[in-house]
Amino acid sequence: MTEHNPKPETGTEPGPSAVARRTEARRTRSTLDQNTAGLADRGTSPARFLIVIGIALVLLLGATNVLGVWSLPGQAEARREAARKAAERQEEARKAAEREIARQQEEARKAAERQEAQRREELRKSAEREAAARREDEKRAAEKEARRQKAAEEKAKADEEARRRERETAARQQVPPPSTTLPRDARLPDRPPPSHAVPPREPEPKPFKPNEIIEQAKRALEQATGKQLTVPTSPTSPSFPAEPVSPPVAQPAPPASGPAGKRPSTDDIVEEMRRKLDRLSGRTGETQTAARQPPPPVSTPNESGGTAVQRPDLRSTACRVDRPYQQAISACDDVIKRYPESAEAYFVRGWARNQAREHARAIPDLTRAIELDPREWRAYAQRGFALQSQRSFDLAIADYNRALEIRPDDAALYNNRGLSRVQIREFSGALADYDKALEINPRYALALFNRARLHQAQGPRLDRALEDVSRAIEADPRLGAALTLRAEIHVALGNHRAAIQDLTQLITLEPRNGPAHIRRARSHVESGAFDEAINDADRALDIFRRAPEAFIERGRAWEGKGDLQAAIRDYRAALEIQPGHAAAQEHLRRVGEN
Repeated sequence: MTEHNPKPETGTEPGPSAVARRTEARRTRSTLDQNTAGLADRGTSPARFLIVIGIALVLLLGATNVLGVWSLPGQAEARREAARKAAERQEEARKAAEREIARQQEEARKAAERQEAQRREELRKSAEREAAARREDEKRAAEKEARRQKAAEEKAKADEEARRRERETAARQQVPPPSTTLPRDARLPDRPPPSHAVPPREPEPKPFKPNEIIEQAKRALEQATGKQLTVPTSPTSPSFPAEPVSPPVAQPAPPASGPAGKRPSTDDIVEEMRRKLDRLSGRTGETQTAARQPPPPVSTPNESGGTAVQRPDLRSTACRVDRPYQQAISACDDVIKRYPESAEAYFVRGWARNQAREHARAIPDLTRAIELDPREWRAYAQRGFALQSQRSFDLAIADYNRALEIRPDDAALYNNRGLSRVQIREFSGALADYDKALEINPRYALALFNRARLHQAQGPRLDRALEDVSRAIEADPRLGAALTLRAEIHVALGNHRAAIQDLTQLITLEPRNGPAHIRRARSHVESGAFDEAINDADRALDIFRRAPEAFIERGRAWEGKGDLQAAIRDYRAALEIQPGHAAAQEHLRRVGEN
């Protein structure tokens, strides 16, 4: 290898130290020349060598930075943030695992509850099937007993009908034919007294009781002398009908006290007592009702032709208002065949058909009676009731108006017209009619009762309604509808004890009044007397087994005693009788059963 850029030798002779230095310099240069030659042999240069060294340094620095030996600004905060996020991910994973465990536990609990609910539902259905089977057995037994009782009642009715027919046949044989007229008693009045009441069916002849006759005579004499009498009227008396809300005929109330009431004469009292004696002793003769409402004279002028037309004397026939209505209809048919111009016969047959609820057939008879005798106000009154029963209230009011034109001081006519006006919602006119009826007779129980109903319907007048219905009960203590109404008013006012007293009085009069037992059971529940309520509900169910309200009130009583299962059974029984019963469904929802 040759030297690179050698220096030329000088002519001066070097010393030993100078020679040594030169020798060392040549050796160093020789080593560098060798290294350079090696690099040149490999095709490299110093620049490339430096580049490689720089890359190695960068890689070294990057490695030390990754290992955390040193860091650039902000990288420590990034590492801490990364560590925090890693911890959060671990915490979230842990919570997710806990939630999964809780979900699995909840599913297991719900599955156990469903199994328990299914088991209880199966037990309940089994108990219901057993109860339904028991009820079906009881129902069959009750139906069998009802059929037996019905057969016994039908047999008793058939026997009673046979006996009645035998009595009628015997009486018909004793009564003279219609053509035979009996002399008219001169002491009877020519015109009927102020009453158009049609009496109920005449009862069978009672045994002869002298004490009763003496007592009746004593009362009549006391009345004639002007003493005040407070004798309660029986429910079958002609003063009050059996149907107080809508009487089949305008009935008179007890005579008003004071100077307005007309006192009967001594002859009238004697004649009345003679007829009572005849009736009670079983002898044939006119009854008190017949004396009060005598038939027209045997011969009256014909309004159309002015000639005399012979009229039958209905006292000798069964075509009378004091006879059973079926018997009266049959007898009037015979009389009308013989005497087609008899207004009285048409009137009596129309009255009898009203009693038989044959209102559509009664109207033609009463119309014919009015045509034959336009002044027959009783026919107007009866036709007004028939039209009212047919819901022709405007026509009924017109007939009552015509009757009042002929008889303006009749309290019962005002009462009946008031009933029709209530149906067409003429409340002010109805109230005026009731007021007028009570002005004529302050003790008219039906008018007091109807006015109390009107006050009750108008809401804020409950105090007036209570006053009127109390006066009605005072006038007629046996008026069951008035007792029911007063009990309802007491309940509306929150006085259940007073309602229980009224319902107890009503049940004493009508022991088989199922609705009264149910109402009293309801008031007992409201008062907290649950045992009494259960007893009343049981009595109502004894009277009528399929009464849903009785089951509901008994269920409320069981619930009050704490027996929820018995209450649910009764509520379900009410729904079986009447599906969709709102009260029963509401009670079942309230106790958590649907």
